Amino acid sequence: MIIEFAESPHLPDDVQGEMLVAGYFARDVNRFQWETDGAGHRLKNMPNLVTSSHNAFRPVDIRIGPDGAIYIADWFNPIIGHYQASFRHPDRDKTHGRIWRITAKDRPLAQAPDLSKMVASELCNHLKSDWRYIRYQAKRRLADLPKDEVIPAIANWVDQLDQDDMDLEHHLYEAIGVFESHEVVNRSLLERLLVANDYHARAYATRVAGRWHDRLESPLELLDRSVTDENARVRLEAIVACSDIHTANSIVIGAKAASGRLDRFTNFALSQTVHALAPLWGPALNQGKLNFDDPSGLIYVLRTYGGQDVTGQVRALIQSEEISADGRRQLLQLLARVGNANDLTTVFNHAQKDSELLLSLPNITSGRRLVPAGLVHMELATLLTSDNTDIRASAARLAGLWKQSQLVPLLKPLVASTENNEVRAAAIRSLAELAPDATVKTFQPLITSAQPAPVYLAALESVAIQDIDAAALGGLKLLIELDDTDSFSPVLSVLMNRSGSAQAIASKLQQTDISSDDAKLISRWLSAAGYDDPTLINALKTRMGIKLGQNIPYDISLVQSLASEIRQSGNAAAGKQLFLSSLANCTACHRVKNVTANTIDAFPKGPDLTAVAAGLPLELIIESVIWPKRQVKEGYEMTSILTDDGRAFSGYLTSEDVDSVRLRDLATGKVREISAKSIEDRVNKGTAMPAGFTNSLTRAELRDLITWLASLNGNKTK
Repeated sequence: MIIEFAESPHLPDDVQGEMLVAGYFARDVNRFQWETDGAGHRLKNMPNLVTSSHNAFRPVDIRIGPDGAIYIADWFNPIIGHYQASFRHPDRDKTHGRIWRITAKDRPLAQAPDLSKMVASELCNHLKSDWRYIRYQAKRRLADLPKDEVIPAIANWVDQLDQDDMDLEHHLYEAIGVFESHEVVNRSLLERLLVANDYHARAYATRVAGRWHDRLESPLELLDRSVTDENARVRLEAIVACSDIHTANSIVIGAKAASGRLDRFTNFALSQTVHALAPLWGPALNQGKLNFDDPSGLIYVLRTYGGQDVTGQVRALIQSEEISADGRRQLLQLLARVGNANDLTTVFNHAQKDSELLLSLPNITSGRRLVPAGLVHMELATLLTSDNTDIRASAARLAGLWKQSQLVPLLKPLVASTENNEVRAAAIRSLAELAPDATVKTFQPLITSAQPAPVYLAALESVAIQDIDAAALGGLKLLIELDDTDSFSPVLSVLMNRSGSAQAIASKLQQTDISSDDAKLISRWLSAAGYDDPTLINALKTRMGIKLGQNIPYDISLVQSLASEIRQSGNAAAGKQLFLSSLANCTACHRVKNVTANTIDAFPKGPDLTAVAAGLPLELIIESVIWPKRQVKEGYEMTSILTDDGRAFSGYLTSEDVDSVRLRDLATGKVREISAKSIEDRVNKGTAMPAGFTNSLTRAELRDLITWLASLNGNKTK
């Protein structure tokens, strides 16, 4: 997509200054107004400038011309896919293209001056033009002329500028761009702009300082002011500039931004800078060669980088009296994640005086299997008697995570207590780890009787570890009493996170009175969560009264015949109703603008289909529906992980490193962090869309569903 700014004396006032975007995929040219959003921008959608229903209209470039009109380069191609089949598609047009010219009615065209014959001194004067097009073209011409002619001319032009001109700083901004185009460093001009009144000028000058750093003396000194500038955009440019200067001290300057408020733009830039410069600042920090004036900068660097390489620095900084309580807490949490057994003891000692730190420890340490050095059961026993129920719950959970079997006699009474359900749940989970042989006998009664949700789920999870069949039967019996997918979700999440759960649920279906409607709710949840075990799916279909059928093997003749039917007799309206129906369950994962609710999920489980037909030909849409694993959109590949303790996880991979893998769970939307050492098996499962989804549809239903999908071209859907 190409962006142009609607700045032209020919265009009407209501579009002046807007951002125009050529969108080849959805076949339209968008208009946006924008406003400052911290270090970045926030866009506001305006009515499209151009929209076409023609399947070959592909605007790939857009520019304002010398007459002030808008020019659009139209690729003019119905096929835009990058698959090999798309390149060979007979409808791909390799020869045609069009240029569209858009003018405003009843408004005179503009007339840009002929810059081609002007000398450098004349071109410099056009840098003052009110029209962006002229300034841009003047700079292009100045970039093409010989350096020996341009540099003296632009330097003289700068010297002659009226110091009282309201646009002086903008003129200086244009001038430094000319120096850049000839790779000529002008430090005095740069320093003027770095302290300009207009933050736009300061931000751009900061960017130039990064570009020129290899030819500037002490470039980090120039950035030192910018990185703590009052304006977020300037700070962002300073952080990025520091990342371009490959020295250890660059992180010292860049991290000063952490002393102020970091928004999502500056935080992302600084986190990337930390990792990019790690090979430089890491050794220097270990050798004591770096001096962070503000501890908050060092805390940010260490917390962001993580890993065992920083433990030495974290240990030392924790002892410092210069850091804030919040900063020390963040470092202790980091040490709990990456430190050794002695470090965990240190963290726990601090946590006994910091309730916020204590409450975070169960979640931080749950995947590490690390036990504090020395004896901690007496301290935990004391915490178990705290007046604060959150502290008691954390202590109860840590007792199990840290293998403190001496505390079993204290945990058992907590399970029977009715005072606090979170404390009971924590005690149940810990007892399951400390006394596993008694788990089923002790907690099975809790999954076969009415219990508060936290207690029931903890008991179900504990029983599932030892006896998945018993847990499956108990879970199914509870589901009979529930009546909606939201209530089903936590129960099914617990069960499906154990190895062998699908087979156990399938076998226990025969021992329950699960109704057809309950089976549908379970099936919908499994589909939305990305589970497609054929044994379980078939067992549910049988309970729903759906005739079982084998998955259809890929058949190009089926694709062609179905495409022909769709073009001749497809019913898009019927297809839309099927898409929205509980039978197809498409809305569990997919959005369509103006059709599905915007609150379907906090995150997209499947690709947005609003403009699916704008980018895919009919044949590929057919393949994607009937054989979803053939066409998996990037970013929507399911990863399945089995751990050595029998846990099973599926979701979208968000990130990974040597210590852990992070998956976004499709059922909850939450990111799970899994220790890399605990992974026994890892499989890329392809799409989350279940295989054989179309087996339950008639030929007419399938035809109509795809007919509607093939009508979604990004325009307002009816």
